[in-house]
Amino acid sequence: MEICKKEHCTGCYACVNSCARNCINMCEDELGVLHPVVDTEKCVECGACIRVCPANTTVSSSLPSKCYAVINDNKKEILTCATSGLGWIISQYTLLNKGGVVFATLYDKQMTPRITEIDNLADLERTKGSKYVQSIVGETTFQRIRDLLKNNVFVTFIGTPCQVAGLKQFLT
Repeated sequence: MEICKKEHCTGCYACVNSCARNCINMCEDELGVLHPVVDTEKCVECGACIRVCPANTTVSSSLPSKCYAVINDNKKEILTCATSGLGWIISQYTLLNKGGVVFATLYDKQMTPRITEIDNLADLERTKGSKYVQSIVGETTFQRIRDLLKNNVFVTFIGTPCQVAGLKQFLT
């Protein structure tokens, strides 16, 4: 079963997270790019994976109603963050002001970037060196975010645009 055309797949994990039967695995192709592979023995062809895939939908767009400019005037943060520190500022706000949870990239021991749930400043500190790269999202990350949101937990998700699109489709 084909979820979307291989050349359109972004590896966002929305299909994996939407499968109630856990029959989709992300596997590397010959170039090392992750794509979904469906276990046809377990699949009942419910179509949830096809419906949630952002490659199969037209993403709505509109002009922004407001635009904000952000300047981090903390020189130490600017020097220790991989970027200007905007993700750090938003993430700190999420943890300290909203009592929320951040999902951002951390590198594991094999230096594989993974979207990780973060609920404390010590772990958040480890994200400062992470660039915005295509990370392993995980089989239950979007499900976890949905559950947190249903429980009115403030959530910040920092990922690539295709990962954000996958999460948006999953939550819709």
